[in-house]
Amino acid sequence: MYKDSPYGEAIYPHLNAPDTKFAKEQGDGEFKVDLAIKAEDGGEELYSTVSAAAQQAFDDWMSDPEKGGKLPKLKREEFKVYCPARMERDENTGDPTGRYIFDFRQNARIKLKDGTFKDVTVGLYQPDGKTAVKKGIWSGSVLRVRYSIRPIPMPGLKQVGVRLDFAAVQVRKLAGGKSQQGFAADPNGEYDQGGDDADGFAADQGGNANGSGPADY
Repeated sequence: MYKDSPYGEAIYPHLNAPDTKFAKEQGDGEFKVDLAIKAEDGGEELYSTVSAAAQQAFDDWMSDPEKGGKLPKLKREEFKVYCPARMERDENTGDPTGRYIFDFRQNARIKLKDGTFKDVTVGLYQPDGKTAVKKGIWSGSVLRVRYSIRPIPMPGLKQVGVRLDFAAVQVRKLAGGKSQQGFAADPNGEYDQGGDDADGFAADQGGNANGSGPADY
């Protein structure tokens, strides 16, 4: 089931096109964005949800007799919880900034059960929740993500936790610069928490960033 995140600030987004820096084959790559969300805007609550899900995934995998449960005790002790969310801290002082950073990722190509591959596209929406974003989305843009939490074991890295997959983005404000992405947002921070699919968003009542119109997205 998909849910809609609170709005936050995009950091190094790859949304209009996937990041292919580490792609092994043509067509591979990842859509991704780190989203910095203020604690009072829902960041702290979402962090609690994600970290609890990561711990649960870890506990489930480690207790499964066919998975982590069959490992020797010393090997089991080497495993750590993987959580794609963290408290942001000031680079100089180390003090909390009041924001939480979430790592959202989506493979650009997925393998189906029949062995074939499917190319993935991420929906990029303007404030009305339906019109597509045409411009690139850069760091500093304000947006929200339609995401799902998926358990992910990584035995090779000795980590087990969750991944934040995502299917769509709605932009409240586009930032200028040389980024790869662009979005539309809800200035009032009102959004539907229970989206079941990736098809559009509820309209953003304060939706045109900087008083701009649809052509500016």
